[in-house]
Amino acid sequence: MLIASDTFNRANVASPPGPTDGNGTEDPITPTAQAGTWGISTNQLFPFALAAGPLPARITWETHAADITMNITLATLDANGAGVLFRWVDASNYWLLLGSTSTLSLSKVVAGSSTNVSGFIGVLGSGYTIQVTANGSAISVVTNGNLIYSTSDSTHATATKHGLQSQGTSQRWDNLSFYTA
Repeated sequence: MLIASDTFNRANVASPPGPTDGNGTEDPITPTAQAGTWGISTNQLFPFALAAGPLPARITWETHAADITMNITLATLDANGAGVLFRWVDASNYWLLLGSTSTLSLSKVVAGSSTNVSGFIGVLGSGYTIQVTANGSAISVVTNGNLIYSTSDSTHATATKHGLQSQGTSQRWDNLSFYTA
C-alpha cells in the first residue's frame, strides 16, 4: 500500500521543499530538514546547503510506518556521495545506505557510533534507482532492479522516519515513494 510519494514537480524553491504530492494514505507529508537546507530545482529535490562543518545535508519524512519499502531515483550523483536514511530515530541512531561512483555500503548508527554492516556492495551513479526495504528484522537493498544486499537486524525496528542524505550540493533526487513492506 502506498504511504506517500513525491515527484517534486513544483516551482523552484530554495527552502523548504514542501509536502509530498502523491496519493498515499499519509500524503501530504511535510519533510523535516535534519541538517542543512533542502529545496526544489527543475522538478527535483536538492540540498541547497550542507550543515555546518560542513556536515552532510539530511532530510526525513515521518511515514508512521517502520516496515517500509522506499524508492528513490538518484537523478544526479554529487562527487561527494549520496545516502538513503531509514529507520531514523535521531542524528545518533539510524540506518544509512551511503554510496558514490566508487563505493556503496550499508551502516547502522547506534548512540553515535557507526558500524558498517555490509562491507562493499557496489557503486552508485546518476540515474540509478534505489530501493530499500525494512520489514521487521529483514533489510534489503536493490539498485536498478537488482538485489545487491540483504541482512537481518532489528536495530531501530520501530523507527518511522526515513529520508535522504547528501554529501554535496549538486545532488538531485526524484520520484520518491514509501510503501508498506
